[in-house]
Amino acid sequence: MECDTDLEAAPLKRKGNNDVDQNEPPKKLKLEEDEKAECVGEPPAWASTRPDLCETMPWFKHQQAGIYSSGAKGCIGLLIDGSCGGRTYVDEEIIITRLSGGYEKAKDGTLILKEDQKLERLNKGVEMSWRSKQPIGVIIGDRNEDLGRKLPHRYNVMDIFVITHLWPEKVGEFTRYMMRLQKRDISSQSWWAAKDSPGLPVVRDFDTRPETMICDACGHESCRVFRGVWMCLEKDCLQFWKVNGESPTTKLEYDPVFLSHRFFWGQDSLPESPDLVPTPPVITEENRDLWRHGENTRQGIVCPYCHKCVPRVFLNGWKCSVKHAVPPQPRKNEPDCPWSLIVEGPIVRLCDVIAPPESLPEPHRNARDSGKQTEMPRGGLESFYKLPRFDSKCMRPRIDTVSLAPYVVLQYSLGDSIGTISHIVSNTVVNASEGGPDYLFHRFQELDLELRKGATH
Repeated sequence: MECDTDLEAAPLKRKGNNDVDQNEPPKKLKLEEDEKAECVGEPPAWASTRPDLCETMPWFKHQQAGIYSSGAKGCIGLLIDGSCGGRTYVDEEIIITRLSGGYEKAKDGTLILKEDQKLERLNKGVEMSWRSKQPIGVIIGDRNEDLGRKLPHRYNVMDIFVITHLWPEKVGEFTRYMMRLQKRDISSQSWWAAKDSPGLPVVRDFDTRPETMICDACGHESCRVFRGVWMCLEKDCLQFWKVNGESPTTKLEYDPVFLSHRFFWGQDSLPESPDLVPTPPVITEENRDLWRHGENTRQGIVCPYCHKCVPRVFLNGWKCSVKHAVPPQPRKNEPDCPWSLIVEGPIVRLCDVIAPPESLPEPHRNARDSGKQTEMPRGGLESFYKLPRFDSKCMRPRIDTVSLAPYVVLQYSLGDSIGTISHIVSNTVVNASEGGPDYLFHRFQELDLELRKGATH
């Protein structure tokens, strides 16, 4: 892959309103789809929408940002999509990309750095993973402009990577952070390699490293990142991002050794790695309830046949080729896969999922004292809402057991000029009535109603 910069020298000049900073990464030329090379293989998992991706991949749950961190582990997931800015780079085994924050999108869609980036929040997780060598799952979107491939799906799981380098650099007057990642297992060809790319080298060089030098001003050691120049990469140093005391006067491209050197990690030399692709669950009598109506019902599954991320849309299980109720619809090239995993089980009794009547808080018990309209007592409100402690600032509703008996109506007054909010509450009398909620709860389990979850916005 060609770098996005060249070495043509340009005179150093003071930056005016219409001048271009020679150190600022240039815009990249966007390849047309027919100019991109085809991939040699298929991704181990893919998704047509971001919600499907986030519901299925345990190591990437962020609906907006490209960096996903998890507690003490730091960053465990990364998504690269669209334009990641100048000096970003992707090949078969190496990714160089920027960290998050500080950017604004211009009218033409390009990203412009407007403030210094800091190693905090999401970026703090990246720093933690770099120091601990925490393996990271990486996903690439088909709008990425650095790889130059015809990617088969909207979101494509790449592989497990490790951050090898993290450094600050100047873009105009501001500082941003870049990171270099290497594919953890380089013993096999990456699926996103071009079809006409050469095979893997027979012998790997794990000894060569980029040249390092110590800054005379701060004593910090920095490696040679760019071809033909060395700069101190300690952002607090007076000589930071300077060549012979001046800002670089040539557009920068990566040093060949910085791109080509490789690390070897033994089986036990890295922290625990996330599973790249979660395996479909094995449903047993012991765990059936967890997958039927427990906490696991929110988890997507990777189809074992076509490798699509299948969210839990249906009440009774997962079905692979299902069109969504709202856009975006699956793309035309997506396979028509028949796979499904339906969680069967006996009809659930209502008494197994709700508390017995005598333990229910008012006003969920039998409707009593019909014909009375009273203020709910403080203790009743506390019990009804299950608050850890009663807050005197909470609004207490007026209880109406007459208007819609046997329902109980809780009416909240918002003031004469606004109106009221009425909460109509069921109870055991209503539930047990003919054709009532108890009957419906039993009946809907006997029928295949294809109940499904709607999309959220």
